[in-house]
Amino acid sequence: SSLTEVQDQTLREIMDQQRDFHNLTSTKFDRLEVRLDELEQNMDRVTGNISFSTQLLGAINLNLNDLRTCSETVGRHSDLLVSLNSTVADVRTDASSLRSQQEELAARLDKEVTSLSIIMEEMKLVD
Repeated sequence: SSLTEVQDQTLREIMDQQRDFHNLTSTKFDRLEVRLDELEQNMDRVTGNISFSTQLLGAINLNLNDLRTCSETVGRHSDLLVSLNSTVADVRTDASSLRSQQEELAARLDKEVTSLSIIMEEMKLVD
C-alpha cells in the first residue's frame, strides 16, 4: 500500500509537471503568436512605406522629366537669344554704316543744291 501511495504521488507529480509544462508551452506559443502578429503588422507597415516611397519616386521622376524638358527648352531659347543678339549687333553695325552713308549723301546733296543755286543765279544774270 505504501508503494501504491508513492506511485500515486509520483504519478500526480508527473501529471502536475506535465500540466505545468503544457501551460508553459501554451504560454510560450501565445507569446510567439503575439510576436508573429506584431512582426506581420511591421512587415505590412514596411510594405506600405515601400509602396508609398515608390509612388513618391514615380512623381519625382515625372518632375525630373518635366525639368529636363524645361531645361532643353531653355537651352533652345538661349541659342535663339544668342542668335538674335548677334543679329541685333549686325543690325546696329548696318545702321551705323547707313547713317554714315546718309550723312555723306546729305553733304553731297547740299553741295549739289549749292552748285545748282549758283548756276541758277548765273543763268539769271545771263538773261
